[in-house]
Amino acid sequence: EDRFSAASMYNKVANITADISYEVLTDMSKFKQITGGDMLNIRRMHKEGFPSYVNAKQIFTANQLPVINEDSLAVFRRIELVEFKNKPLNIIPDIYKILSTKEVFSALAWSCIKTLKELKTSNYKFTGSMNADEVRTLYSDLSSPLRKFIKETTIEDAEDCYYRGSLFW
Repeated sequence: EDRFSAASMYNKVANITADISYEVLTDMSKFKQITGGDMLNIRRMHKEGFPSYVNAKQIFTANQLPVINEDSLAVFRRIELVEFKNKPLNIIPDIYKILSTKEVFSALAWSCIKTLKELKTSNYKFTGSMNADEVRTLYSDLSSPLRKFIKETTIEDAEDCYYRGSLFW
C-alpha cells in the first residue's frame, strides 16, 4: 500500500485509474474510508501529515474485475458499474481529427452541462442505478465467470449439488 496515495487525491475532483489489477482485493477498508467520507491522514513525502477528507470521485477501469473478498453492502453500495459491451470498430479513418474539432468540443460541453443539471435535480443519481444487491450480483458475475457458470447450471440442495443441463464437448 502506498502511504502517500491519499495525498495525490487531495483537492482533486476525480481519481481515474486505468486497467486496475485483477488480483483479489482482500482489504477494502481504505476504499470504504475514501468513498464513505471518512477523514484520512493526508501525508506528502517528507512533510507532516494532516487530517482531511478526500472528495475525489473514484473511477476505475478494468478488462476483468478483481474478486472482492468482502461480501458486505458497505462495499457494494459504493460501486456504480458501467459495462461497455460494444467495442469500437476502426472503420472511420481520422476519427480523432473529426471528433477533436472546436464544434464537436462545444457541442459536447453543452451536452455535459445539460446532463449535469439533470444529475443535480436527481441528487446526482444516475437513471437506472442499481441497488447494492444488484451491484453485488453483477460484480460477482463479472469478476468470476466460473462462479456465474456454476450458479446458472447447477441446483443446490442440502446435501449435494446437481448439474441441471447438458454439456457438449
